[in-house]
Amino acid sequence: MNKGIIVLFCVALMSFSAPSEASQCDMVPLGVNLSGGEFGGVYPGVRGRDYSYPSLEDYKSFKDSGVKIVRVPFRWERIQPILGMPLDSQALTDLDNIVDTANKYGMSVILDMHNSAMFKDFSMSNNALLINSYLETWGSLARHYAGRGNVLLGLMNEPIKIGADEWFSITQKTIGKIRGSGFKGALLVSGVIYTGVHSWLKKIDGVSNADAFSGLADPLGNTFVEMHQYFDVDYSGTHDQCKSDFDAVKIFTGATTWLREHHLKGFLGEFGAAANTDCLSDLDKTLAYLNDNKDVWGGATFWSAGSRWGASYPYLIDQKRGKGLDILAHLMGYMCK
Repeated sequence: MNKGIIVLFCVALMSFSAPSEASQCDMVPLGVNLSGGEFGGVYPGVRGRDYSYPSLEDYKSFKDSGVKIVRVPFRWERIQPILGMPLDSQALTDLDNIVDTANKYGMSVILDMHNSAMFKDFSMSNNALLINSYLETWGSLARHYAGRGNVLLGLMNEPIKIGADEWFSITQKTIGKIRGSGFKGALLVSGVIYTGVHSWLKKIDGVSNADAFSGLADPLGNTFVEMHQYFDVDYSGTHDQCKSDFDAVKIFTGATTWLREHHLKGFLGEFGAAANTDCLSDLDKTLAYLNDNKDVWGGATFWSAGSRWGASYPYLIDQKRGKGLDILAHLMGYMCK
């Protein structure tokens, strides 16, 4: 186990204090996705109409529930509307407000570029303009947030339309760019094919995420492999019914063994459950597994909360609208008080 990684992660998650002997709480950090910034097919769009960011009430209500970390999606097209140009000042101010508000409520925040390795309808694969702009964007964000102790950077959500080897090469260059820009906080990097736990070892065109990312390196030892896992029939997170025979041990063991063998840490950036018996049972199995293997699993954030979701969205947690309270109660059972 790489102890340096754990120390640096705890620094990045500054609001996670060591549990007292009396509480004997030794659980993986657990939080939620505060969705909204990734919404809208119009770019850059208008905030409040096409997309939105969390409200003060969102932060307060989850703080009161014990949440100490939030993952907040944003779109590349909004932070850099014109490729190769400086970051948009208003979009950067919006991200600053997210960071400042999370800090006010004692939370760490993952700033998650929610673009799937695309810019609008264009894939990053073999696209030098997009790749270079992506590297410069993260370099600028890294300089801007260097020294902000509650910030973690999620480099790309669920890359698609790109091979594992090519995406790993881009990821490794991005880590170098960020570290060269002075940011020392935790980074989260994703694999291709939706970065699934269940598919981490699956070969596509002869290469799996496990193959491609086996050489992952960070000079600071503070990068986490972000994976996602849903519990429905095709693991897509698009159904309100979950598998009754979901076996967390079977699903997670391959990826967990790979992390352990390569001295890496994982972070479950998305997992979701509706408020029914099978889904809540699968959620319990998953969180119990993470805590049984916390030497390599550094945390998890539930998908999803956020005011832009309709009330019928099965995985929604929204205390103001009284939605997902059973889901939240289950999550709270795995949070340090």
